[in-house]
Amino acid sequence: MPTTYTFSVREAGALTAGLSPTMTTLMSLAGVAIAVETVTEISAGFYKFEVDWDDGKYSGIDEILFVIDATATITSDSDRYIEGRLERTDTVSTSNILTDTTSIKADTNAIQVSIGVLNADVSAVGANVLANFEALAGTWTIVDNQMIMKTAAGAVIRTFDLFDAVGAPASTQVFTRQYVS
Repeated sequence: MPTTYTFSVREAGALTAGLSPTMTTLMSLAGVAIAVETVTEISAGFYKFEVDWDDGKYSGIDEILFVIDATATITSDSDRYIEGRLERTDTVSTSNILTDTTSIKADTNAIQVSIGVLNADVSAVGANVLANFEALAGTWTIVDNQMIMKTAAGAVIRTFDLFDAVGAPASTQVFTRQYVS
C-alpha cells in the first residue's frame, strides 16, 4: 500500500499554488538511483507524492533521498528546491498513535500513583530514622516493669513492658520487652 508524503512550496514566505513540481532525484542512501515518483498538487500550495515501499524498486531499501524542483517560476533556489530523506518506518497508523497515547496516559497515571506511594514510604522512613536518632541520643529509665525512652529534651518516645525469662513482669533480670507505645 503506498504511503503519501506531502510538502508545500513557498515563495517569499507565501504558499504558491498552480505549479508543476517534479521529482528530479530519488536515490537510496547508498547512492543507487531509483525511478522518480510523480508529484501532484493537492491545493493551495500543497503537493504530494506516493512511495510504495512494497514496490520491487524499493527492495532492500529502507531510506531514500529526494530532490523536488518546484519549477523555474520560483526565483529563489532555497524556495525552488526541496530536499528530503524518507524512511520506510516514517509511517505510523492513527490507530497506533491512539493506542500508544492511551497506554502512555495509563503509564503516566501508574507512575504518579507510584510516586505518591514512594513519597509516603520516604516520609515513613524519614520519621523512623528521626525516631531512632532521638532514641539513641536520648535517655531511658526503668520504672516498675517498664522501660521508658525519652529524647534528649525529655519527651517520651517509646514505652516497653519488661519481662523475665518465664514471662513475668520484671524490672531486674529482664529477658524480653514488649512495645506499649
